[in-house]
Amino acid sequence: MHKFKVILAALLSALTISAMTTVAVAAVSDDEYVYGTMNIPYSEFYKNEGIGYEVDAVASATSSKWKNENLVAGTYHQENEDGTGVILGVTYNVAVKKSDLANISGKYNFVESDTMPNAYKIVSVNGENLEFSAVVGNTTELSGEAAISTSKPWGDYLVDVTGAEVEGTIYGVIFTTTTGDNFAMRHLENIWRGEFAWSAGFTTKEPHGNTLNYEDFQALSGQTVDKITYITENGYYVVDVNIYVPIKFEYNLSVENTTIDNGTTSLLLEGLPSDYNAVYSIDSLDAVIKNNSITYSNAKPGQYTLNITDANGKYADISTTFIISTDNIPVKYESGKIIASDGISKEEFTNYINNISKVTVNDKSYNATGKGSVKIILDDGTIDTTANSRGELIFEEGNIYKITVSANGYSNDITFEFSTMFEDEKGNSVEPPKDDKTPDNNTTSDTVPTGDTSNNLLPISMLATVTLCTAGIAIKKKKSN
Repeated sequence: MHKFKVILAALLSALTISAMTTVAVAAVSDDEYVYGTMNIPYSEFYKNEGIGYEVDAVASATSSKWKNENLVAGTYHQENEDGTGVILGVTYNVAVKKSDLANISGKYNFVESDTMPNAYKIVSVNGENLEFSAVVGNTTELSGEAAISTSKPWGDYLVDVTGAEVEGTIYGVIFTTTTGDNFAMRHLENIWRGEFAWSAGFTTKEPHGNTLNYEDFQALSGQTVDKITYITENGYYVVDVNIYVPIKFEYNLSVENTTIDNGTTSLLLEGLPSDYNAVYSIDSLDAVIKNNSITYSNAKPGQYTLNITDANGKYADISTTFIISTDNIPVKYESGKIIASDGISKEEFTNYINNISKVTVNDKSYNATGKGSVKIILDDGTIDTTANSRGELIFEEGNIYKITVSANGYSNDITFEFSTMFEDEKGNSVEPPKDDKTPDNNTTSDTVPTGDTSNNLLPISMLATVTLCTAGIAIKKKKSN
């Protein structure tokens, strides 16, 4: 992903947008027009903003995001019977001739306003149809930085713009290329919290299950975006950029999982364009890639990523992951934390911790990496009793848990029992005796177990005021008076 410095330019004319095919519209007179808002479908909103195709509404498979004002402010929608919805367009400021008020009655949910807005679209009546001009208002140029990625789950491409201080609600965004083509972005599917994503036909569904419109964006691949225009209630904000959209293509790429001892593995690659000048790399691995094979040395167990880039910059990067594994387990559980096994170096221990992929607590598994992940095992091997998932604590006071830890590159998991129940008189974390008096999992006890009492364990009933012990294992309490 490359960042391109956005060039600061002089303020444009308040009524025109450079490099867009819109027609400048003069401001109107209060004596002749009235102002208000209308629900304008995307197709009509963008029609005179230089867009050469009809812009569709946005269908959402989720039950709430399409009507969440924090995500889609300025839009209007339609709810389906099953709780899903469709974003139809935006509610934007308009100016209507006083003589046309009777002709727009009941159309586009017109609501009259007492004040003249900073920016608006002029409504023209053409028989039974209404037409909306380009925005009348100021055009402000901004500076900022823009970066493009081809490996995000929200589409085939994602552009992140930072440093451009756009004021007001964003009603629309237009990408303009050096060839003069304009592409309209819609809320939720394309406009998302300062980022802009779209599909070119390879990623056709995003993680929430929404189907992505891609036909209108296919022509954007291989072009260079030199301008991003935001439409707000204050008018246009324009950011000059230089973003090349690399071409994506169908391909088949895989690397066979292997073991530390093998020193080699096979590579399958099909579908590279004939003019793709491939450069191979694998982070953190000394490897030679040749003749559909990868030969490596000094490998540590774990997951690796093979990256292939086009030295000519024409095509998008491609990548795949594979695992180099071992049967050896370099760690063990002892005294409330995971520690290095005998003879294991700090580097080997850290490699294991960094490759933890999943932690299962009793019967529930938690991913240690990626979206929605939970870090239960800290960097020093301590189990974090404050860890929570979706706002709910994973560990409760006074329970015993069966924990299984899985790590990429390590074929065998480790499983152990972990207690949050007892402390000795010095405040050290200890586990309860392993006898038939030990409480069952997920239960608490108000008495000291009657088995081996040599550890001088304190009963839960004598403790109050919850804090965490230093090791993060037991839930520590002070003695009551």
